[in-house]
Amino acid sequence: MPPKYTLRPGTDADFDFYKYLHHDLFKEHVTAIWGWDEAQQDKIAEEEFAESGISVIQVDGQDIGVVQIEEKQDEFRLSQLWISKDFQGREIGTAITEETIKQAETKGLPIRLHVLKTNYRARVLYERLGFILGDEAEHGGGFYMKKEPKSDVS
Repeated sequence: MPPKYTLRPGTDADFDFYKYLHHDLFKEHVTAIWGWDEAQQDKIAEEEFAESGISVIQVDGQDIGVVQIEEKQDEFRLSQLWISKDFQGREIGTAITEETIKQAETKGLPIRLHVLKTNYRARVLYERLGFILGDEAEHGGGFYMKKEPKSDVS
């Protein structure tokens, strides 16, 4: 059973934590695909954060990750689900994804996300939860994944 987590709205004060997670979690993957440019990655983190509307994931009052779930007219988009390395493997990401699946299925909407080619751990999680691997992303570094809502066909 995963530790009890809470979500709180992200604020401008969370940028340093966001940037830390971005660099800590993705440096290995980005380096393997495109190479790492610190200044470029700082800029990407700034741009993503400015657009993100993230929620900060907390366990026992400690910030341990971020999540961004966008509910659009025709889909849910799980844009970011970043859990700090110290808290990975504790089923928190699974619990958040399962909750998102329930919300999307209640509305009869699919969920879409993107996963980097080298992030096998995330890909396995999403496949285990019923996401199907789709097309390669335009930038060549990853894949789109999708989970359709369950149909009520008897």
